[in-house]
Amino acid sequence: MPEHDEKLCGDSAKELNLDASPEDFALLLNLIDHRPITGSHSWPDLGTVMDLGNKYQFFHLCQLVTGHVSHHSPTGNPWTVFALASQLNLSALAKTALGDFGRSHLWYADEKGARAKDMDGATGVYAAALLRAIDLNVGVESRWVHHPFGEPRRIRGIDWAGVSRDFDLDK
Repeated sequence: MPEHDEKLCGDSAKELNLDASPEDFALLLNLIDHRPITGSHSWPDLGTVMDLGNKYQFFHLCQLVTGHVSHHSPTGNPWTVFALASQLNLSALAKTALGDFGRSHLWYADEKGARAKDMDGATGVYAAALLRAIDLNVGVESRWVHHPFGEPRRIRGIDWAGVSRDFDLDK
């Protein structure tokens, strides 16, 4: 590694701690350098990389993540990406994440409906638009589900493709 050049770097720090795992840093570099990425990543991994990109002001990174998601379907819970997209006001990315919400903690609707703690991390405007879109796409028929850690309850399915389609911040 070259020596620290005072003329070039001024009094900036000689080392920079990125606070990222090697895997997250590699994905960040691959995305911003437009390198082909084979295979999919998890929604939480993409959220971590987006957060890292936001921290270091790679403003176009979220668009690159959206492009990656359209070619490789992510795995795992998409809530992290939805919440971060709401904080960064990236409605297109939030809509993309909603199509995969069958894997999130909001995969069903029960008689209690969504609670405030279910919206943890999302901004109010995005949470309200999400709840409106869910309301438009909740199934009419309910069924009994026996949860291993709780009492049986009646739930209704949610059409997440419809929620993604009906998610509108202007309503």
